[in-house]
Amino acid sequence: MIPYAVWLDGTLLGERLWFRTRWVDLSTADIDAEDDRRRDIVSLLVRTGHPVFEVRLPLHGMKSRRPEQLVALADAITGTRVRQGAEDAAFVVAERIRRLAS
Repeated sequence: MIPYAVWLDGTLLGERLWFRTRWVDLSTADIDAEDDRRRDIVSLLVRTGHPVFEVRLPLHGMKSRRPEQLVALADAITGTRVRQGAEDAAFVVAERIRRLAS
């Protein structure tokens, strides 16, 4: 089994894989959601930087375990952003995460 962990520190999302930890600022990264309807999984897709740093964080099943973490995740995404319209992907995804939490 691969040692893997993801955690939130303010607006920063940390990802540890083996002995390497990478950080991404959710308030500035490209945010999207990815649906896998065959497996009924929704994943948060975060992309930033050069080279591209991409994190897929599965959100399926988190509602019953940690709703406060989902709210914190949504807040980290939208906290310092300025909405660029009704279809701003980061805000749409954050609203979806908040619905999962409630």
